[in-house]
Amino acid sequence: METINLGKVSIVYRGDYSEIITYNKMDVVFDGYSSYISKVASNTGNSLSDTNYWGYVAKGQQILSGPTENRPTIVSIGIQYFDTTLSKPIWYNGASWVDSNGLIV
Repeated sequence: METINLGKVSIVYRGDYSEIITYNKMDVVFDGYSSYISKVASNTGNSLSDTNYWGYVAKGQQILSGPTENRPTIVSIGIQYFDTTLSKPIWYNGASWVDSNGLIV
C-alpha cells in the first residue's frame, strides 16, 4: 500500500477495487483503466458509479491489440492499436493507420 504525502493531505493507493473491502476517506482504488477516490470513511460495497461515495480521479484508455487483419474498422481519429503482426503501436489518423513516424502501415 503506497501513501502519497501531499502536505496536509495524503491519499492511500489501495489497489484494485473490491466490494468486500472497507475503504477509508481518501483511499484511491483502480478499476480496469480508471481511478476513484473514496469520499467517505467506512466505504464498503458501494458502487464506483455512486458519486455519494466515490469521486472519479482519472480515466484510462484501453489499448486495443491484435494482428493486422483484426484492426478495428469503425474507429475515431487518434485511436491507438497495438499491431501484433508489426510488433508496434499504430494510430488511426482519420483515413489510414499510421506508425509513430506518420507512415501508413
